[in-house]
Amino acid sequence: MPTNEEVASAIVSHHQALQEGLAQRVAALHEAADRQDVIDAPRHELLEFLSAELLPHAAAEERTLYVVGDDSPAVMLVAAMIAEHRAIGARIQELELAGSALEAACTASSIQAVFEIHLEKENDRLLPMLVADERVSLVDRLAGMHEILGEEPAAASDWQGEAVVDVRSELPARRHGLIFATFEALAPGDAFVLVNDHDPKPLYYQFAAERDGEFSWEYLEQGPETWRVRIGRTASALAGPVQ
Repeated sequence: MPTNEEVASAIVSHHQALQEGLAQRVAALHEAADRQDVIDAPRHELLEFLSAELLPHAAAEERTLYVVGDDSPAVMLVAAMIAEHRAIGARIQELELAGSALEAACTASSIQAVFEIHLEKENDRLLPMLVADERVSLVDRLAGMHEILGEEPAAASDWQGEAVVDVRSELPARRHGLIFATFEALAPGDAFVLVNDHDPKPLYYQFAAERDGEFSWEYLEQGPETWRVRIGRTASALAGPVQ
């Protein structure tokens, strides 16, 4: 199992990838504006990156890294960083509504500037605080959180001994399909850990109806904010929910 330091290093690496991806797209928008070209394509690509990569990353951070007690030395820092998330969100809306290439380019640059300042605080101040806090386990907090760690499913599996499928950031319409696809890929005797933001008992009943006798179901955590369920593929008789 990795240490807090190793998890923090993985977070910093993902931050660098996000920073580089944002910088490339902002530069492309500026180049189009400088050439007085139509900016629709580079603006769309930037907005897609922000909505699919940066905003889910920010939301995942607030659910995990930014959960600190009132007695934590990081509490004021976290409040400021959440405010920066809100500022980025407001500027993204401005980018969508920008009426000229110059306005769009300037707004994109402001998003990049706020994000870079934000990452500097997180990398150099917040993460060292969390690593030094003996009460914090970054491994437990971030299991399966690919929005924070980057697309490293193998590493997430290594941490828990089993694959982790975190559907909290997925659209509800996609969740069951993703879960069943993961189940179908299991070999007999293998399992994965489902992480959800509500009790997935309706999913259990769907498994019972469609995969009777083929699965096991074990609650590892039951709320109030996070549910973790180990779902296994087995040839034995149907196992009911473990309470």
